[in-house]
Amino acid sequence: MSRNHQEDRLHNQIAAYLKLAELPGFFWSSIENRNNGRNEGGRRKRRGCKAGIPDILTIYQGRVLFLEVKVPKGRLHESQKERIPEIEQAGAGVAIVRSVDDVFHALKEAGVPVKATPA
Repeated sequence: MSRNHQEDRLHNQIAAYLKLAELPGFFWSSIENRNNGRNEGGRRKRRGCKAGIPDILTIYQGRVLFLEVKVPKGRLHESQKERIPEIEQAGAGVAIVRSVDDVFHALKEAGVPVKATPA
């Protein structure tokens, strides 16, 4: 299985977990940022889309935490290495997550009282 398919599967598992863990005051959304060719890339760039934005946005009581989904051996792209410090300097958190358990711990560390623990 290719790394992209493994990452998609992990992303789907994380999304299913986040649906279970939702509570009042908690918002999350996946950010679709897949490369869809030169024309789409140009269109996104003109609209202000930036490369390297993490995969999932979470907000709880005004606190923002981005989740970057990576398979166990996955590495950050150069654009992600540039973007993550910018996001952190703006006051949001960023966690690199490689499992649903990582998501659970990242949310707890960010002060989100999640109602579901990973199986």
